[in-house]
Amino acid sequence: KHPCFKCQYCDQEFSADDARLAHEKAKHPLMFECRHCDREFSTDEGRLAHEEAKHPPTFECRHCDREFSTDDARFAHEKAKHPPTFDCRYCDRELNTEHGRSAHEEAKHSVFECHYDCSHTFTSRGTRQQHED
Repeated sequence: KHPCFKCQYCDQEFSADDARLAHEKAKHPLMFECRHCDREFSTDEGRLAHEEAKHPPTFECRHCDREFSTDDARFAHEKAKHPPTFDCRYCDRELNTEHGRSAHEEAKHSVFECHYDCSHTFTSRGTRQQHED
């Protein structure tokens, strides 16, 4: 009995390895490349299974214990699950947007000086306006 080389994608067998390789290239074109090495796969499922088995996650979320196989996946996770916060520069308050932080800081921490050269300062425009009126 001569050696048998089986196609890795179907049940066809060949007596020579170069015949098997020629068959695989012709009948099962490789379209899905591993994102970590030179391996190629005829299905996306095969590529994913290979990546999970051979390339464990290496990109760790900076906010939780999750790990990802690509930096893009880590970034997408962090953006979706841990939206950025904007810390108030004067207190412990965290705001969801830069505009929210600016509005908070102006409303809660701004100093408004009296327009009439007196030494009074106020934490809101409204109280300054009351003083000036």
